[in-house]
Amino acid sequence: MSGTLAAGRRILVVDDDDMVRDFLVGHLLRALPSAHVLAANDGTSGLVSYRRELPDLIVTDLNMHQMSGDELIEHIRKTDTTTPILVLTGAPETTPIPGATEVVPKIRLGYLVQRVTDLLANSPRVEETRASAR
Repeated sequence: MSGTLAAGRRILVVDDDDMVRDFLVGHLLRALPSAHVLAANDGTSGLVSYRRELPDLIVTDLNMHQMSGDELIEHIRKTDTTTPILVLTGAPETTPIPGATEVVPKIRLGYLVQRVTDLLANSPRVEETRASAR
């Protein structure tokens, strides 16, 4: 994705494992330096960040304390059916999650970055979506 397409795009990373979250944020910032990458340390704070920041894409862990990734997706999908949500899993197999755009094993970091890039390139900015809904 060119810097112009990623410029100003907001990506929210939600994971309760500090090392994994920090690694993902750093990797996404290196891969998409003009994007704005936000972080939340559990599903509850992820939902607060989602409502406050209106990210263009969400990357969330599935198994978290406070609120799971399933619950986070369920809350978001009540009002937003378009924002892409990628779910990270430690499991080698990927069972579809209701409301998720895709489930990605954590060990496939390169694939995750490629999917983030593709989804951002092919989805309208949140501002554009909200403006056309008015």
